[in-house]
This record gives sequence, C-alpha cells and structure tokens, in this order.
Amino acid sequence: MARSKEEIQKWKEELIRNAEEKLLAITTTEDFKHYLKIMASLPKYSLNNLNLIYSQKENATHVMGYKAWQELDRHVNKGAKAIHIVAPIIAKLTKEEKERLKTDEDYGVKGYRTIPVFDVSDTSGKELKYADDFIKSDYTTKETEKFSELEIKEVVELIESKYHVPVSFEKINDENIKGYYFPKDHSITISSELTKTEQLKTLFHEFAHSQLHNKKAMQEYPELLSKPHKEAQAESVAFLTMSALNIDTSNYSVGYVSTWARDINLMKQALKEIKTVFDQTFDIATIAKEKVLKQLENQENQTNENEKELFIRFDFSENNSIRENLEKGQLVPYDKFVEKLYLENELLLNNDYGYDKVYFDIVDEKGNDLIYGIRYDVGSETYLLSEYMDKDIPDDYKHIAKQSDQKAMKKVSDKLSHGLTKKNSNDESVEITSDEVQKKLDDYTKENKVSIPKLKNNNLSL
Repeated sequence: MARSKEEIQKWKEELIRNAEEKLLAITTTEDFKHYLKIMASLPKYSLNNLNLIYSQKENATHVMGYKAWQELDRHVNKGAKAIHIVAPIIAKLTKEEKERLKTDEDYGVKGYRTIPVFDVSDTSGKELKYADDFIKSDYTTKETEKFSELEIKEVVELIESKYHVPVSFEKINDENIKGYYFPKDHSITISSELTKTEQLKTLFHEFAHSQLHNKKAMQEYPELLSKPHKEAQAESVAFLTMSALNIDTSNYSVGYVSTWARDINLMKQALKEIKTVFDQTFDIATIAKEKVLKQLENQENQTNENEKELFIRFDFSENNSIRENLEKGQLVPYDKFVEKLYLENELLLNNDYGYDKVYFDIVDEKGNDLIYGIRYDVGSETYLLSEYMDKDIPDDYKHIAKQSDQKAMKKVSDKLSHGLTKKNSNDESVEITSDEVQKKLDDYTKENKVSIPKLKNNNLSL
C-alpha cells in the first residue's frame, strides 16, 4: 500500500532528525575520526547526504544507486537495506520561479526527493578498482615518502597559483611547531626538518587555516575562532585529505569534538566549513596526484628500461673450449660470456687449432628467449653475436649486445696485443709464456681426445 504524502514527509523528517542525533552522539575523538573516514571515502557527496549515510550505515565506504552498480557489473544483494539520501529535482522554471531564484536559467532545482543507494558491502560481482585509492595501501614508508615528496611540489604549486598563498620550507627553532599560517601576509611556513609525509600533512593543515581562519574570517566570526576550535578544524581537513590519499592517519588528533556536540548548529557549522575546505584540498590532491602518478610511471618505465639485461643460457661446448664450470641451462651475463667466447675464437683462428661447436640461447632479464638454439663455431667464426640479431629483436637489447660486443672485442684486442697474464705466488701479474700456453693446449687435447696443432707463433700467449 502506497504511503500518503503526510507519511512520506514524516518519514523524511525522521531521517533528518536521526542524522542530527547521530551527529550529536559523536563525542569522542575516535568516533569523529570514523565519521571523517566516511567523509574522505565519499568526497562527492554533500554534507547533508554524508550525515544521512553515516546515520544509516556507519561503515559505508562507497555508495551508488541500483543501476549504477549494474553498470559496473555488480548487483545488489538480495535483502540488502537501502540507504536513503536526497537528490535535487531539476525541472523547467516558471517566470515567477526565475524571479524568486534570481536566475535566467530555464531549468533549476525545484525541490528535493529521497533516493535509495547501496554500499559496496551490500553488492556482489566484478571486483572494483577504486580511482580514489591514490597510492597503494601496501606502500612501504620509503615509497610513501617518495610519493609525498613529489606530491608536495605539485600541491605547493597549486596552492600558490590558484589560492595565492605563498608556501616556504624553513628550519623552525621550536621543534614542537611543525608549521604555521601567518594571517598578516597570508603565507604558510612548513618545517624543513619534518619527513616529506609530515610536511604534506602539515601543509594541508595550514592551508585549512588560510581558508577558514584568515583576517576576513576572524573579523566576521570571532565567536567561532577559539584556538581549540581552529586547530580541530584544520586537523580535520588534514586528516580527511591524507585519508583520501590512503596515507596512514592513525596517530592524528582531532579533539574539541565534544564541545561541538553540545550544539547541533555549532556542529553543523564546523562540519560545513571543514567540508568546504576538504572539497578544495581534495581537488588539489587529485590534480597533484595525477601528475605524480604520471611521474612515477615514467620513472618506473625508465627504471625498467635501465634494468634490461642480456644473458646467455648455456647448452654445451663440444670440445669444452669455454665450458669451464658452466652447467647445461645455466644463465651467464652476456658481457662476461662473449668476452670469453671472442677471446677463444681469436686464439683458435690465429693458430689453426680447429674449431669447437658451442651451443647456447640468448635470453632477456626474465629468461625469455630472444634467440634460441645458436651454434657458434669457436675458431672459425668472423661475426659478433649482435650482428646475428634480426629485426624482431627489440632495439634496446640490440643496443646492449652491440655495446657489450664492442667492449669485449676491445678487451680481447688488448689481451692479444699485450699478452695474457696470471698471478704469481707474490700476487703479482706476470705474462704467461708460450711454453705454458702449449702445456695448457696439450692438457686440453689429452683431456678431450682432440688433435690440435702446435703453436705457430711463440709470442702468442693465452
């Protein structure tokens, strides 16, 4: 059975009365911080609707209408209790209404109606990705500091350009003072001794003072400007904004709420002012965040670019010319492998020792194949591996290979020009003689049952 207009009006009045009673029941710091958490998670809702949401579902975090949830591939759970908020009725205005509202617009707000919304906890379906989760909840302190450092720069620029409030960072002699707003010249000073995260929080705190407690406000509302009142408002704004940024706020203090709770009008006025400035800081933080995340993304891409590496996945060496302690499937840095590979190749090329078939793959830093199943005949090849890379290999890996090849060949050339050395018993570098080279070759042929000619050039050393 449909309710009468009188019943509907009575029900609406009861919703509002319950919301006010719920506000007046906020008498502790923890209760107030919980209320602010809801405000931070629902920044797009008006203060009146936030109060309605809080009074009906204290743990609400993300609310939308039935159809809006469906558009996100989620459905409202059966039996879920709706949260009722108010929405404006937009309609064409009569001439009289335009005059009363002092507007030339054809359409305007002609009233308000209640609409049902549902919290995410009362829905099921596709997992949500919250756009308002500015930074990851699992960020380490170091990562949060890096984010805060970049965020501060952007926030300062926005505060100075849009709100014309100069911001400076200076050493403050009193360690108990983290920052201050100076009404006389409408400026903010933040302690340079704080961590970047503390500086960011203090910046939002002092910005709130600049908007709520400037010279004009002090003249218009002197009765609302006791120091505890001002500090509670400023700290509430900082708490809200840092919460919206998903930065830990567990140690924040937002006292004085018990005084506000004695008077619903005082409470509403204090919250209205807090919400007004939070709307500003939320916009500032949002714009700054977008720029910061772009910077971090570019830095991460650059880091990933710098972290690209080449490796050789060893298979086998037919005559063990470069095997040493390598096992099948073992990964070896590309630069170290090719230096050994090219040196052995030059030695065998210059002395007609025959050749050794070496099989391996070239892989990236994640072990993904770039070139699979390479056979390199040590002692008969005249090309470098970078020359073997075709157009399908990413350019950055080609660049790494080319640089490594050039460095390796320079080292090979230096060694062949100046002779190879070894450490003696006194840890001194001495040149290896041709006799030692020949002995090494003889041992090699005996071990591997291969035939290698005697040295042609007695000046050549390994």
